[in-house]
Amino acid sequence: MKRPLALLLCTGVLCAGALGVPAAPVQVAPVGLGAGGYVTERPPNIIDPPDTPYRDAWEGPVPTNRWWSSLLWTAFSEPIYAGPLSYQARPEGLALGYPTLEVDETGFQMPFRADLVVGMTDFTADAARVVGYGDWTVAVRWESEAPDEARALRATLGQGLPYAYLELDGPAAIRFREPPEVWHDAPGALGVTLGGRHYAVFYPGAWTLSGASFGGPLEESGAGALVSVAALPEADEALLTRFARYAHHPPTDSRASWRWLPDEGVVEVTLTLTAPQGALMGLYPLHHKHTDAPLTELHYETPRGVMTLAETDRVTLRLPYRGVLPVLPLAAEASEALRALLDDFMEQEVFFPLFVGQTRMPDSYADGKSLGKLAALLPIAEQLGDTEAAAALLEALKERLELWFTPESLPLLYYNATWGALIAAPTSHGLDHSLNDHAFHYGYFLQAAASVAERDPAWAETWGQVVALLIRDVAAPRGDPLFPFLRALDPYLGHGWASGSGMYGRGNNLESSSEAVNFAAGLIRWADAVGDAALLELGVYLYATQTAAVWEYWLAEGGNFPAAYPHTAIGILWSDGGAYTTWWTSDPEAVHGINFLPVTASSLYLGLAPDFVRRNYHHMLVGTRPHYWPDIALSYLALADPDEALALWSPELRPEFGESRARVLHWLTSLRRYGGPEPITANAPQTAVLAKGGARTYLAYNPSGAPRTVTFADGTVLTAAPHTLTVKETP
Repeated sequence: MKRPLALLLCTGVLCAGALGVPAAPVQVAPVGLGAGGYVTERPPNIIDPPDTPYRDAWEGPVPTNRWWSSLLWTAFSEPIYAGPLSYQARPEGLALGYPTLEVDETGFQMPFRADLVVGMTDFTADAARVVGYGDWTVAVRWESEAPDEARALRATLGQGLPYAYLELDGPAAIRFREPPEVWHDAPGALGVTLGGRHYAVFYPGAWTLSGASFGGPLEESGAGALVSVAALPEADEALLTRFARYAHHPPTDSRASWRWLPDEGVVEVTLTLTAPQGALMGLYPLHHKHTDAPLTELHYETPRGVMTLAETDRVTLRLPYRGVLPVLPLAAEASEALRALLDDFMEQEVFFPLFVGQTRMPDSYADGKSLGKLAALLPIAEQLGDTEAAAALLEALKERLELWFTPESLPLLYYNATWGALIAAPTSHGLDHSLNDHAFHYGYFLQAAASVAERDPAWAETWGQVVALLIRDVAAPRGDPLFPFLRALDPYLGHGWASGSGMYGRGNNLESSSEAVNFAAGLIRWADAVGDAALLELGVYLYATQTAAVWEYWLAEGGNFPAAYPHTAIGILWSDGGAYTTWWTSDPEAVHGINFLPVTASSLYLGLAPDFVRRNYHHMLVGTRPHYWPDIALSYLALADPDEALALWSPELRPEFGESRARVLHWLTSLRRYGGPEPITANAPQTAVLAKGGARTYLAYNPSGAPRTVTFADGTVLTAAPHTLTVKETP
């Protein structure tokens, strides 16, 4: 017998004041959005980000989760890593260097080292403030408020730019870490080498050097001139001359654009620098593996593999998009066992339990993971024909989402107007004070909302404005009045950053790449369900670029790890490298598993290289069988070897917090029955191809009310029926 819905939703301490605490009345009238809304007054359990971002001459939502975000959070900055150069804003000016790679058992990194500092003579700034930015460039201004020091320094920096451009309104001072080797010294340019790294300093030819190569000032007779410092791949005078061509005209903007070409199975991404005289663009592996832009012979060492220079101001990438799904097909032979596990789950007293360490109420991450768990179980219940369980799960999703979306009392959504951020309350992991992990938390909410919208369009109409607000917080379009552009993604690198502030010596970081992908998959499902073509194209872009980045930068199969690095994956991607650990443990199974969960039918991208899946799985084992998150580990193994995964699985295994035994068994048996993923694209958003032996199974989910013709890249055509997963098997 299944429990009444009221007990499924709320028991014990979770019932008081809706979530275990007295309802906190809202002091300021909330902003209404359809049936829901948000508040603009900080709830008492939330810590705001700093009161004032370090910016000047612009207003509106503040870009966070960027490679340069620490510039906004403090008067000067933590090290920021642009590649190939890294920087730090200091009171005396801009410190910069081209770091050297270090590798050991715990990871690899190119830690910041200031080879030189560019400033002005007798100048100390009060702060460095962001005065402008593009999608991967930033302009920073140092200014002194002292009456006799009314001078300013402005720097233009960018990812992939081998130059730092500095505009000075007073005599320049360039100080080297140690006396460099000078191999070029002529009016307008200085070529030096420090610690095996090569630099060119370009300056107005009318200037006179005064011991610059030994740490003294580089002084000029007038003001308002430009100095640029470039990292050079080699100490070569001809190369210095070549670099001089682009040294005197800093870029004024950087923009990413994209379009999904469904008939070609790709997302076309265009990266454009607005550079008056052209540019040299440093391309990471994700770029140069997916573009036909002409490349030079010039290379840099970076934490993400070889960076190759392209002599252009515009690069177009073509990234494959292979589809997402809400569920895999049912393996009929597993139906009886699945029904028993589903019944066991439905007998639970609490659908939304407390997370580890919580004593009073779940936060947005705990509830998010529970929402994701129920959303994954819902289509399984439908496949099993258990209409009672399906109805209860659907109602639970609706009620919990509505609880968060209704702003009268906790839990609720709070908008911080200073930073342009939507903050769930209660929350965790610094989602509030550091604006961390927004894509992680809200991705689960989005998967749940999509599951409801696929079944109840009227609900989506009623509550869709609040869902749209969650989406905009993470992935707003350019020019959104409330939120910064694409908080979830670094458009140049192709993946996002988890930290809103980047206030670390290693720059910014991203641990759970899979939870970032989960947001993109949820966005695709929501957009497809509500018929929003622009949102759908955005979701496809986010999914295509981030899954490509996972293969390049988190997994050894991408071929970009240092040769001396002994592991098959990293747990945390840092701006300066990668770490074989997590934020809470160095257990190898967690290091790998945090980049697998949540395992959903949109996780098939992880299985596109079965031999690597086996190698990666066995590398992460501490013993002979998984122990940390065994259901996550075995779900991953099943992408290559479902028979072995099933042999190791049992209903007694403890599920990970966001997992259920029914979901895991459904996954394992489906992959055993139909096979692993094939890299075959299609012209529809929700598709996949599974293969076992010589047989292929074509899958297409259609949330709309009309049949959908789906054509796969190998020529296979199927008609996807409305509101269901269509399965077409071929011999």
